[in-house]
Amino acid sequence: MKTIYKYQLNAISMVTEIPIPRKAKVLKCGLQNNQVFIWAMVQTDNEDEIRSFEVCPTGEEVDVKAKNHIGTIFQDELVWHIFEI
Repeated sequence: MKTIYKYQLNAISMVTEIPIPRKAKVLKCGLQNNQVFIWAMVQTDNEDEIRSFEVCPTGEEVDVKAKNHIGTIFQDELVWHIFEI
């Protein structure tokens, strides 16, 4: 069965590793209750795999060749850029 799940990212440590069902498609990133999340369409009966996401603040160096940009989040005066590593 396909379902949309949300996963919290850690903006402080920058990199978050999350077990997500294989072949999940990340749909969106955003804020909820002042926390950074991604939402993904998952096939619930697929086995999990570890996927890594990085939260990069504006002004920090980013190696974009090795990453997939998920989206950008605006939080008051902060701007976060979310990448899948």
